[in-house]
Amino acid sequence: MKMDSIHKEIIQLGCLVGSGDFPTCFSKAVTILEKIEKITDNKFREHFLFNLSGIFIDIGAMQPNELSAELGLKIIEENKEAFIEISGEGEYYYNLSNARANFIAESNPFNHTFESIEQLIEIKSLLWKAVKCNRRDSKPTPPQTLVNLANILKRQFRLSEALYFYDRVNDLNLDIPQSWINRSETLKMLNQVSG
Repeated sequence: MKMDSIHKEIIQLGCLVGSGDFPTCFSKAVTILEKIEKITDNKFREHFLFNLSGIFIDIGAMQPNELSAELGLKIIEENKEAFIEISGEGEYYYNLSNARANFIAESNPFNHTFESIEQLIEIKSLLWKAVKCNRRDSKPTPPQTLVNLANILKRQFRLSEALYFYDRVNDLNLDIPQSWINRSETLKMLNQVSG
């Protein structure tokens, strides 16, 4: 019964993220993390941690909340083998890239520092790993992975490559707004840098 209760609480956290109530969600997520850490059944604990890490990462990005981002990253890094077994390597590296993206030092590509460039390179490498792992395992690469890869390429001024991935995703007709919006921003950047 305790497992069912935790499962329901994690589902409720997803609803809180969806509604934008990040402070309440973070507070409840910390409480649930304490419950999960007491679970002795490794399988249940690992699955709950897997789901909860995504909640922390989302809060870290959307609020933004650095402590939440740190918790999400810590959980992912400490449970690498278990999470790969749960979701596969491709999804693991995708999630890890999202966790690390919360810590990019400079968001404006025109103001990059050496630190932020190194962070972008690391995240791009993780996303490429995700793509390669999916190919190796004969799995289709999720469109969001390609959108995130394009976003990182755009921030590195690798604009034609970014446009290529946005177009690949947009050609799927899945109506992913982030892809269309970022494609437009990439075209504006291309115009700006090319004069």
